Amino acid sequence: GARLSDQVAEQLSAEIKQGRLAPGDKLPTEARLVEQFAVSRTVVREAVSRLKSLGLVDSRQGSGVFVSAQQPFAPLNFEARHAASQEAVVQMVEVRRALEAEVAALAAERRSASDLRAIEQAVQALDQAVQSGGDGVAEDVNF
Repeated sequence: GARLSDQVAEQLSAEIKQGRLAPGDKLPTEARLVEQFAVSRTVVREAVSRLKSLGLVDSRQGSGVFVSAQQPFAPLNFEARHAASQEAVVQMVEVRRALEAEVAALAAERRSASDLRAIEQAVQALDQAVQSGGDGVAEDVNF
């Protein structure tokens, strides 16, 4: 089955996509989500982090987490658990390799000086997180 954080993220995502949580709406507090989904704080944090990485929500320091004003296009779903067979997984990997290489090349060609600074800062944050014993997941997503 899906990880608990994925299940919570999918349920919150569905509420956003169905309009029960509209752009600008504040998500319930972490404590409320823990109670609502009967999961740990860590699970809720991972779910919210996933929603941030998908562009569905934004954090505001000291204010909470809000549904993004502009909803992104739905990403291609290349998760193995959605695949019908091992062959489908291999095909997904092949497509990702081609797309990601092309996207990286275009990003490199079109980068600005501020883009380079942001990349350097993200890499430094990732290095610092790992060196201090963290897993670096949030920093990797930011990168």
